[in-house]
Amino acid sequence: MSTDTFELFYAYADEDERLLKKLNKHLSLLVRQELISPWSSQNIAAGTLWDQELRARLNAAHIILLLVSADFIASDYCYSVEVQQALRRHAAGEAHVIPILLHPCDWEYAPFAKLAPLPNNRKPVKMWSNEDAALTNVAKGIRKVVNELNGTADPDAEEETKNTKKNARGGEAGRRNMARTPQNIDRNYLKKIVRQYYIELKDYQEVANYELGLRAAFQNMLSAVAKHCGWSLAPEMTIDRIRPDGVVLDEFRIRRGYWEAKGPKVNLDEEIRKKIATGYPLTNTLFEDSKRAVLYQGKSRTPNEYDLSDANRVIDLLRDFFTYVEPDIENFEEAVEEFKERIPENAQALLNIIKDEHKLNKKFQDSFATFAEVCRTSLDPKMNDAAIDEMLVQHLLTERLFRTVFNNPDFVNNNIIASEIEKVVRALASRSFNRNEFLKTLDRFYVAIERAARERESWSARQDFLNTVYERFFQSFSTKQADTHGIVYTPQEIVDFMVESVDEVLKREFGKSIETPGVKILDPATGTGNFIVNIIRRIDEFNLEKKYKEDLFCNEIMLLPYYISSLNIEHEYYAKMGQYEPFDGISFADTLELAEGQQMALEMFVEENTERVKRQKDANIMVVIGNPPYNVGQKNENDNNKNRKYPVVDGGVYEKYAKGSKATNTRALSLTFRLNQTKRPPPCGGRPDQVKFFL
Repeated sequence: MSTDTFELFYAYADEDERLLKKLNKHLSLLVRQELISPWSSQNIAAGTLWDQELRARLNAAHIILLLVSADFIASDYCYSVEVQQALRRHAAGEAHVIPILLHPCDWEYAPFAKLAPLPNNRKPVKMWSNEDAALTNVAKGIRKVVNELNGTADPDAEEETKNTKKNARGGEAGRRNMARTPQNIDRNYLKKIVRQYYIELKDYQEVANYELGLRAAFQNMLSAVAKHCGWSLAPEMTIDRIRPDGVVLDEFRIRRGYWEAKGPKVNLDEEIRKKIATGYPLTNTLFEDSKRAVLYQGKSRTPNEYDLSDANRVIDLLRDFFTYVEPDIENFEEAVEEFKERIPENAQALLNIIKDEHKLNKKFQDSFATFAEVCRTSLDPKMNDAAIDEMLVQHLLTERLFRTVFNNPDFVNNNIIASEIEKVVRALASRSFNRNEFLKTLDRFYVAIERAARERESWSARQDFLNTVYERFFQSFSTKQADTHGIVYTPQEIVDFMVESVDEVLKREFGKSIETPGVKILDPATGTGNFIVNIIRRIDEFNLEKKYKEDLFCNEIMLLPYYISSLNIEHEYYAKMGQYEPFDGISFADTLELAEGQQMALEMFVEENTERVKRQKDANIMVVIGNPPYNVGQKNENDNNKNRKYPVVDGGVYEKYAKGSKATNTRALSLTFRLNQTKRPPPCGGRPDQVKFFL
């Protein structure tokens, strides 16, 4: 497909000449690709009537860049001639004007403030720690505009769409990519969405010209744009007693924006004041009454209002709303991307250190040998040293976050498994290894995570946050382990549905409920503990202490999710009861291994963990609920990543499900079938006395 070359005009103050030249270098690839032809007053030849030449170029340009600074605004020529003519041409649809924020200044009330600026996070170039990074952001934003004007696809957007579709299908082991804040949104797409909004709005106005009747059109528009970004809109989501009409959630369920609709006959400003008085979030909040919209960002009202009868202003509103990035989220996104790139290198460096200490450190050798024997006894008889080395690496790289995200400085001492691993780590550091010095290379990531976590307003938000870190860690480092165990995050909506369904069955079939004392519940593969956390939220304070101590059980075989589930469950209890209580219902154990005869009589890691396992096995479990990890097996023999075999359990699966099957791949029966082998026969020949619900 042929593309046009667009004339690009720089409007700038002489004082900003250095940044102009640097930006021009960053646009060199666009020039080489013959996509733009940039021009500035520096191109005026000697002896030329400069004002006449400049105005002619300004009137011919397809793209006009306003290089914004205090000097630019102070310049009479820049402000009164270039800006005014640029905005006239933009309003007429003759040119595309982009403010480029160079220096901090009071630009928000300038006539061009309604236009989406670059860098896309509204942080001036000089405020970035790296000027080249800022100008790269600007260059990419300009490329997106050029692609839109040419009607060509943006490769980054295409790749993001491809990844979104892949992940929606489950992708490879259900893993997800970070849903980065969009730098821009295709204008042609937004035009189509806005046209549909007007059609729906007109239909609703004819039959129901009030808030509940009209907001559906706006909700559908927001939902469509959110989906386009790889995000979602959660209608009427309750947040700490606040219930916005809609909350925009990114792929990791981090809240990116809030929407509140009002009827066309109310005083919108008065309604906004009422909402603010109730503690309404104002980080990125859109208020609208189907006639106009007001946007709050960074807890302040933006200077622009949006006339919702003007399609261009609706497009501006959608862009401003969906491309806004809170500073902590910006840092988090950047840090996560850096973490993803650097964690394999750091993990491998740790593995190399551990390998050396295996040879040279007698104290570590002894401690490791003891620990390895416990792991093989408790978790997997065939666990090799390399797998245990990875367990140490996981602990070393993430232990700080478990202490800081939940403000739990005694995490290592309180967690029975972490305390045992810490003994081995101390032996590892007894010769020459300094863990603090080593981990300084990841300090930027830790600080960004900790800062962003502090901004989360509730324990549940912090739990979601920690789940995000967990997933990114496995995607970046323990990819084989994640694949073997089917690491995947169960969406909260599905957890809600499953728990509510179990509660309904208990009431209908047994005359009990999840809250009933003595109804003992097991999550056999708890992951990050979402099912137990969800159940705790549904139990009133009067019954919770007894249920927490006697009726709730879960198991986890992998170290990081075991840590996270322990913290999630304990802090959910703390949030409801106001006091910390360790959760003795969680065991560091393989649920399927517990059914293998030779393992049932052995010690389970440490004495306290053994006691937890025994208490669970003696309990009359009535409910088994969870999302068992699923993975059919390695794709290639060279992967050396086969799933484990459980002779006793697998034999039961074969006899019950596979023996009479005509399927050619009976080995692909999932953990759900395996876990069903733990089901007891009906008492006295009657109906089963267990409820099981697996995803």
